[in-house]
Amino acid sequence: KELQNKVATAIEKEGFQIHVHSIGDAATRITLDGFAYAKEKNGIEDPRNMITHLQLVNPEDLDRFAELDVVAVPQPYWAVIDSYYTQAVEYVGQERADTQYPIKSFFDRGVVVASASDYPVTVPFNPFAAMETGVTRAWNEAITAIETDPEKSLNLAEAVTIEDMIASYTINAAYANFMESEIGSIEIGKKADFIVIDQNLLEIPPREIHNTQVLLTYFDGAEVFRAESYQE
Repeated sequence: KELQNKVATAIEKEGFQIHVHSIGDAATRITLDGFAYAKEKNGIEDPRNMITHLQLVNPEDLDRFAELDVVAVPQPYWAVIDSYYTQAVEYVGQERADTQYPIKSFFDRGVVVASASDYPVTVPFNPFAAMETGVTRAWNEAITAIETDPEKSLNLAEAVTIEDMIASYTINAAYANFMESEIGSIEIGKKADFIVIDQNLLEIPPREIHNTQVLLTYFDGAEVFRAESYQE
């Protein structure tokens, strides 16, 4: 813990944004302790440090993410009942395994959630598949998982809305990179980065989100992709 505190303080003092990969709840607590120590010592108001994976998080630490302005970076693809879940039951017990990969708990506390894939661990890294999983907490055919039960959901208490999932891949991701004034939403003065898709994510059944296809992509105001099937 003492080493974590020193490392976090030194890195942050040099102007770096800290990004930590954490699986266990103890690791997450130690990381938060390091961020808190660095904030006290350095006095930096908006470091936007991040913790990714977040497989297990102690409920007592959830509020600390908001208090310390830490960005939560989950991989929604993994919030399913699969062989890794079975292993978790074996190692940490049923009760704790059922709390894996919290997402809604972060949103409920006002924590900025910026979803990720952990590529190349997750291949293909289809964000629509991840959005669906965030809403259903269940497997779909567009994600890679081992020995998965598509009929079961992993802790629906942590399921979020499609609006939350969209935010986690757009404006929240921009915020995590200090770019929310440039990208992440369609507003006057921001770069014209956007896509056109073939269905309305806010209206279709959640189990169909992963089937979404990109028809048109604009980057910085210029067309960079057009599907062969797309006609204006």
